[in-house]
Amino acid sequence: MTPIAGTLSKSSAWSAFVVLVSCGPILAQAQPAPPPDDSSKKPVIIAAMQACTREVRSASGTSNFDAYFNTRGQFRLYGSEQETLLFKECMRQKGHSTDTR
Repeated sequence: MTPIAGTLSKSSAWSAFVVLVSCGPILAQAQPAPPPDDSSKKPVIIAAMQACTREVRSASGTSNFDAYFNTRGQFRLYGSEQETLLFKECMRQKGHSTDTR
């Protein structure tokens, strides 16, 4: 084994190699996981959201209720508590989660 950059001895080079190899998995685990790809589900969810929004607006007689995804992709609802409950029930009946984290 040749010294690295001419400054490390064989034992120092071996120690550096062992440290790098042993830290490799730790460094790999520190990387954040990529966000899940929900692009195939989004059109279906949006269609359900639009249908449920229409149902809530017609049931309540107001057009102030709204459901949307914010810029961070979080599900948000705007309306009264009764409108929100009606919307969530409609979405559940259509098989969709209504988590508003």
